[in-house]
Amino acid sequence: MFDKLLLLIPAVSLMLGAPKVPTALELRAKSAAAITVDVAQGFPLERREPLARVAFVFQAAESGFVGNPKGSNDQGAACGPMQVHTPEKFVPGATCAKVRADYKLGVLVGMTLMNQLWDKCGGLAAALTAYATNGQCPGSWTLPLVTRRCKIAGLSSDCRLPGA
Repeated sequence: MFDKLLLLIPAVSLMLGAPKVPTALELRAKSAAAITVDVAQGFPLERREPLARVAFVFQAAESGFVGNPKGSNDQGAACGPMQVHTPEKFVPGATCAKVRADYKLGVLVGMTLMNQLWDKCGGLAAALTAYATNGQCPGSWTLPLVTRRCKIAGLSSDCRLPGA
């Protein structure tokens, strides 16, 4: 799975506006890929790869693979590489301070939230739409941002693995 995430680096670099992958981004992305694969091992087998792929792309989009990114539109209320609000709701003992200091914990919080929303919303596309908006399952629509990120992750437009 690590190699599959590494293959996504050029696509996430383009998503971030860099036609050629900058060295610093590549180093952060490789580290993030290893951490993401490690965290994914704690999730159900059938969800590991799609969760790892979208989590990797969300890390690129939300933080540029930085554990303590500067806040943008929420005045710093979201935290960590996957920009989650109130991380303690998803991983006991996690706080924004801890998530900002521990990249792996930040990935665990984000992937745990995605997995919980998958259960709640009945599918990964709906879960990611909830993740990217207000936490509420969207019904029958998918946020265009989610469709784009799933495609960048090598998933179908409804966020499924090819052939699934």
